[in-house]
Amino acid sequence: MHLLRGLQLMVGFSELIHGCIQFDFSREVSFSDNAQVIGTYPGSSKDELFGICASRCTNDIRCNAIDICSENLKCKLIRGWTPLTPGSISEGVCQRFQMGPTGSSGTGPTSAYRGLYYKYIETSSGANGDKAILESSGAFQAKTYCLTMYYHMYGGTINTLTIRTQKVNNAAIDRWTLSGNQGDFWHHLSGVNLPLDSQTKIIIEATKGSSYTGDIAIDYVELWPFACP
Repeated sequence: MHLLRGLQLMVGFSELIHGCIQFDFSREVSFSDNAQVIGTYPGSSKDELFGICASRCTNDIRCNAIDICSENLKCKLIRGWTPLTPGSISEGVCQRFQMGPTGSSGTGPTSAYRGLYYKYIETSSGANGDKAILESSGAFQAKTYCLTMYYHMYGGTINTLTIRTQKVNNAAIDRWTLSGNQGDFWHHLSGVNLPLDSQTKIIIEATKGSSYTGDIAIDYVELWPFACP
């Protein structure tokens, strides 16, 4: 049996703080419902709370939703989804906002490939050539790994999605790259061999095109501890 090692990523979507994730109101939850809470933060108003947790959520690959608890003036970053058990509301009520489709028509996926969540580059603002970068955290054993994932590249101004490796401060090496409109559906990248060690990191980079119709999304990224078959 092969062991699966999930690829832990730190979000580097510095150009995308205002649009990396679109949140839609989903349901009311109990303030005491703290299952899968990544962090809790204070604020002085509902708008401030949303800004605090939305920006933090876009910078954390684990975050899929946020809770806004106006009565207690706190917001919470949520990992996964824990439905509320009827009748269990206590200590006030929060509103849970959850990731939805990308915010622009004619580009981007309307839903995740698997489950409810995915990461994407929002291209409605910024300059042509701006980049969104995900970098691995932690050290790897010295061997060749196999990276698989699903990607969605739909729109008239799709630019480029690239997977690289970089050792310390050496020049990054492109391991896989794809450009242009690939249609309105999720594609499976069946495997890219990545030679890794304790000093080498993985970089997944999306480049913005010339217009808002350039959203690029990824989902279900996996790193297998052996070379691709």
